[in-house]
Amino acid sequence: MTFAYFLDALTDRTPKEVPKNIVLIGEISNTQRQEWRDNGRVLGMSCALKGQSTGTGFDLWPYIKDAIPEEIKNEKRVAEKILNSTLVYPDEFQTRQESIPSKKRGHTIWMQDFEFTPNKAKPNDVYAGITAMLWAGRTLLGDQASIIPVPASSIFKNLGDPDLNKILNKKHYLKAL
Repeated sequence: MTFAYFLDALTDRTPKEVPKNIVLIGEISNTQRQEWRDNGRVLGMSCALKGQSTGTGFDLWPYIKDAIPEEIKNEKRVAEKILNSTLVYPDEFQTRQESIPSKKRGHTIWMQDFEFTPNKAKPNDVYAGITAMLWAGRTLLGDQASIIPVPASSIFKNLGDPDLNKILNKKHYLKAL
């Protein structure tokens, strides 16, 4: 692939109008993904996320925190719960099968768009939410899947250094994961 473009409005015409060597990134329905992959298109799937307004700071943590138990007995079930808690359309999340190239080499890459508005959410919460969501995706999609986070520049410019010890080792954050 030569380039990848994030497009806000993908239509059924898009694959005909954009050369095949360009990865299309966006919210793409299951039906469109199936057809486009079968025709050899490499796609970048970005799901619609809850809490994605500037007023909330694009904070996923309020949706995720209750989905993580103190002890995990079934990783797949917890991963599904995390994604169901954060995705506007949980049934649109790609499947493991989509990561495997079709006969014409089309496949789907999970290229999730992450945003952040400074001073609207706690940095540790933002990092914990993104990390939990990526963990859930990897758990459900498996090791063969390509997962490429697409973080907004505001995340790099404004979040500063997270307290990784707190995020990864405290019960009310990600210790169970």
